[in-house]
Amino acid sequence: MRGLIINADDFGLSPGVSRGILRAHREGILTSTTFMVNFPWAAEMAALLGDAPNLGVGLHLNLTTGAPVLPPSDVPSLVGPDGRFGRNLLRLLRRLRPAEAEAEWSAQVERFVALLGRAPTHLDTHRYLQAWPPLCRAMLNVARRYGVR
Repeated sequence: MRGLIINADDFGLSPGVSRGILRAHREGILTSTTFMVNFPWAAEMAALLGDAPNLGVGLHLNLTTGAPVLPPSDVPSLVGPDGRFGRNLLRLLRRLRPAEAEAEWSAQVERFVALLGRAPTHLDTHRYLQAWPPLCRAMLNVARRYGVR
C-alpha cells in the first residue's frame, strides 16, 4: 500500500501558524505536522492537537528560534548573551558543540512526550540543521535513544 504524507513544519512557532496548520488538516490534505516545543505557548498548542486525532505529529528540533528547553547555562554554545538561540546559522555552526545540541534535542523530545503523552511520529529540524553531519549524527542518536523512527 502506498501513501502520501503531506507535512507542515513549524507547529508551535506561533498560535497563528499552529491554527493555520490545524485548519489545513481539517479542510485540506495535510496529514502530518512537526511541533516546536520550546516556546512559552507550547502547552496551549499541544492542547489544540487534541482536536486532530488523525494528524501525525512529529518533533521539529530547533536550535535557531526562541529559547532552549534546557537552562542556557547547560548549552552555552547554542545561545547568545541573552540566553536565546541566535538566528545566524554560520555563527551557530562555528561555535556549537554537538553534545550540547544532542542534549537540547533530547530535552525537546522529553518535553514533547510530557506535552502529548506519546513519542513523536518522526523528527526533523528547523532550518535543515540535519544537513550538517555533526548535527545529523546528533539527531540520529536522539532518534535511537527515544525509539523514534
